[in-house]
Amino acid sequence: MHTWTKIRHKLENEYLAESLRGHIRYFCTSYTYCPDHEGRAAILLDKQEIISGGYYNQWVKAHLLPHDEKLEMRLKNEMPFMDDTAVKLGMFDQRCFYEAFNEFDNQSIDKSLASENILVRIFAVLDRRVGKRTLKKIGRNIENEPKTFRVFYDIRMNAENNQRGSKRMKTYVDCISVENMRESDRLTIERYVSGRTLMYRAALGVYRAVRWNGDIAIAVGGGNNGGDGYALACILANDNIPCRIVNLSEKLTEDSAFFADKAETLGVPKEPYTAGAFKNADIIVDCLLGTGFQGSLREPWLGAVREINACGAYVVSVDINSGMNGDTGEAETAVISDITVTIGYVKRGLVAKNAASHIKKLVVTDIGIVLAKHEYKICPESVYREGNNDMIIPAPSYLQPEGIDVSGEELVFN
Repeated sequence: MHTWTKIRHKLENEYLAESLRGHIRYFCTSYTYCPDHEGRAAILLDKQEIISGGYYNQWVKAHLLPHDEKLEMRLKNEMPFMDDTAVKLGMFDQRCFYEAFNEFDNQSIDKSLASENILVRIFAVLDRRVGKRTLKKIGRNIENEPKTFRVFYDIRMNAENNQRGSKRMKTYVDCISVENMRESDRLTIERYVSGRTLMYRAALGVYRAVRWNGDIAIAVGGGNNGGDGYALACILANDNIPCRIVNLSEKLTEDSAFFADKAETLGVPKEPYTAGAFKNADIIVDCLLGTGFQGSLREPWLGAVREINACGAYVVSVDINSGMNGDTGEAETAVISDITVTIGYVKRGLVAKNAASHIKKLVVTDIGIVLAKHEYKICPESVYREGNNDMIIPAPSYLQPEGIDVSGEELVFN
C-alpha cells in the first residue's frame, strides 16, 4: 500500500488531466488523537470542497440512509458502499480513498469508468487518459449518471473548454439551505473552532470586502447577525476608522455580547434606532436580521429597512439582506444592497430569481465552517445546461468569482 503522499502525487501529477492540474486537489488526513486514527477525506476545486466525508458520518448519519435493497449491506459492511448516496451524506473517510485508489491504480481506465465505486469513477473522469471521444460518449448518457459523477464530469468539461479558449478556470461554489448552514455552524463550533472566533472572522471578511470612508452606520439587531455588526465595529475602531452603531435590539447571544462590550470599551458610539438615524450616513452596514427570517417585517424593522433603502448610502448586507427568506429569496420588503457579503457558503435564497432585485454584488467569505452535507453547486453560466443536473445552479451575474478567505485568522480581541 502506498503512503498518502505517494497516492496524492500519482493522482495529481501522473493521472490528472492537464487542464485540471493546479485546480483539483485530493485531501486525506487521520486524526492522531482519535481512536484508531480515524479521519476525513475530500476533493477540492480551487480550494473549495466539492465532496468531503468523515469516519463518524457513517454512524451519525446512518438514519438518513434510504430504506432500499442496499440498506442491509450498508449497515453490515465495515467499509461503506461507495455510491452517490454515501458521497452526498459524507459517509466516507481516508480508508475509502485508499481502497478506491488501489482499485483505480491496478486496472484499465475503461474498467475504472465502469466501476461500482463512485470514487474510482471520479478519479477516472478526471484522468488524462480519458480523451475527447470518451468524454463525448459519456456526455450522450450523462443525464442517467449519478448526480455526483455529473458534477465531476461538468468540472472536467469546463476545464477542457476553458483550456482551449485560454481562459481562467472558474470555481464551482457550494450553495446550501439555511438548515444545513445552521447544522454546519453547530458542528464546526462543537468540533473545530469557537463561535467567537467564527464571528470575528465573519466581520473580518466584511471588513476586507469594502472600502471604508465617511459616516459609517452599523445597523444591528439581535442574535449572531447583530454580533457580526458589533465585531465589525471593533475591527474598524481598532484600525482607527470611525463608525457608529444603530441598535434595534438588546437580545444578544454570549458571543454577540462579548463584541458589544468590546466595542463600547473601544469607544464606538451607540444609539437606539429612531427615524432619521441613517440620514447622513455614507455607508450603512445591514446586520439586522439573519438567514432564518421568514414572513413580513414589523416595526421598528420595517421602518429601518425602508429608510436604509431610501437614504442613498452605500449599503453592505452581512450574510443576507434583512427581510429576505434565506431558502427562497422571497421578500415583501428587504434591504437593497450594493454588496452582500455572505458568510461561509452561498444560501439558496441568495441566488434565487427573487433575490436579483435586491443584490448588486454577492461575495462569499470563507470563515472555516465545515459543511455538514453537500447540496447544490453553482457553476459558471456558460457551462450550465438546462435540466441536465438538479444539483447544479447557474451563477447569477452578481455573484463574484473571487471570494474572501479568512479561514485561518485567529481572534485578536481578548
